[in-house]
Amino acid sequence: MDLKKTTVEGGFDGRTVEAARSKPMPAAEEKLLNYLDTLAQLKDDWDGEGSLKPDDLALMDAKLFVKSLFQQFPKNQVEQACPGQSGEIAIELRNGAKSLEFLFYPNKKWKYVSVGGERPTAQGVFEQKNLPKLITWLH
Repeated sequence: MDLKKTTVEGGFDGRTVEAARSKPMPAAEEKLLNYLDTLAQLKDDWDGEGSLKPDDLALMDAKLFVKSLFQQFPKNQVEQACPGQSGEIAIELRNGAKSLEFLFYPNKKWKYVSVGGERPTAQGVFEQKNLPKLITWLH
């Protein structure tokens, strides 16, 4: 799914289910969450190359991440989201020549890869507490 240049104003209030329901969801967030829901319908070998279907826990983690991302940083631009060959889900943010990819694996490990800018490519385990630092680097 290509969500190129999708900018969102406002945000998602995830403090309570009731608060979230009472506040309209930004279009880009809703579109991305709906797309992630459609990935749950894929079957093994969805690409004809033996890839595993997206893992349920990886999808859940990706959706929680999306809600958190739009709550904390509503003006980010999501470049794309896609399933991977091992059941993982990838979500990529881009700003000019910089790219920040988040990977959600079936084994509950989250990883990130940052490319571009003046520093060398970086990758590692992603923890939610590091999101502000990574977003600051992206911008």
